[in-house]
Amino acid sequence: PEWANLCAGLDPLLAHARGADVRIAFEPEPGMFIERPAGYAELVRRLGARGADLGLCLDVGHCLCTGDLPVSKVIAQFRDQLVHVHLDDIRAGRHEHLMFGEGDLDLSDVFGALLQTSYTGLAAVELSRDSHRGAEAARIAIERLRSAVSAGKPRSEKAS
Repeated sequence: PEWANLCAGLDPLLAHARGADVRIAFEPEPGMFIERPAGYAELVRRLGARGADLGLCLDVGHCLCTGDLPVSKVIAQFRDQLVHVHLDDIRAGRHEHLMFGEGDLDLSDVFGALLQTSYTGLAAVELSRDSHRGAEAARIAIERLRSAVSAGKPRSEKAS
């Protein structure tokens, strides 16, 4: 009944979004009914034709938490469904969002995959544990993101 309830609950949202020319994104969340990208794929399958209207919000840190590795493979697999990306670091197996460099995420690999798949959607930095030091956390995150983006670029782009 969980799948049927979820699909029925999504129907009015998908219809409204379609009418507004907006694409809804679904984020798998560790510990919830759909916690992995494979669960999102199953949801899309169960929605049938309506599933094409449901995009994926991929939290790259969650991939480490659920063992969906390498993250670059997940990005490539869902390249056509990716609508939004959440960027954070996580230690493998623990659902605890961390500052970049404090967990096990290979951020350069993530950016390499996003560049290789020509991802043009939105990305958000998710640093919920650092909200008490927002300005400092943002500065550190931007610095580390710039470094990772540069390291993730293919060689031909680095030279230009």
